Amino acid sequence: MSEQRQRIIDYLSRLFSTDTGPEFRGVIFRRDLATGRTFTRGSAAGPGVVCGNGCSIAWQPMRITNTRCSTAPLSGRISTAPGRQKKADEQAIGRSRGGLSTKIHALVDALGNPLAFHLTGGQAHDLDGADVLLPGMTADTLLADKAYDADERVLKRLEEAGKTAVIPPKANRIDPRDYDKDTYKARHLIENFFCKLKLYRAIATRYDKTARNFLAAIHLAAAIVWLN
Repeated sequence: MSEQRQRIIDYLSRLFSTDTGPEFRGVIFRRDLATGRTFTRGSAAGPGVVCGNGCSIAWQPMRITNTRCSTAPLSGRISTAPGRQKKADEQAIGRSRGGLSTKIHALVDALGNPLAFHLTGGQAHDLDGADVLLPGMTADTLLADKAYDADERVLKRLEEAGKTAVIPPKANRIDPRDYDKDTYKARHLIENFFCKLKLYRAIATRYDKTARNFLAAIHLAAAIVWLN
């Protein structure tokens, strides 16, 4: 009996010792909360030790990765490398006054049928869409609101391409321009198209996470508008 008791004392002294020994090297055990060490039920380096009162004590070593203690069994290496940071601007998600949002830039023909689309974050200016859509415009006349009243990015480009701009001037212009007010009345066609587009809940609230899938859904809805 004294020999078995001595074996138990020797075994427990090794467990609670700061020197883990050759058989426990590379793992640590938890003595108290202050040391940051942990223990769990299981098997150590063999069967559990049986005490005199019939209870069994079994310890399992835990793998330590970096400075964090893992409670997972020794099943493999755990990676703590940071993942690739996702950029919101890659998915056309921006933050405006209403929160996270996406802005749809569209170009329609004289009948109000959609021709082209471009996605940006909700905080982006309308001219960001004009930089992408205007170079591919084949019509002779462009109808747009005051947001597109920009000399360098819109008006001069249209003039060099031999196209007519029907855009009302901004109120802060020193030298206001003239524009065809009767022709400008047809600009409601683009507003009508966006009203039709918002009838689809998945478009109005953007169900898709990626810009690619969201743009595909917009093209699908635009095809239905064309058919109707």
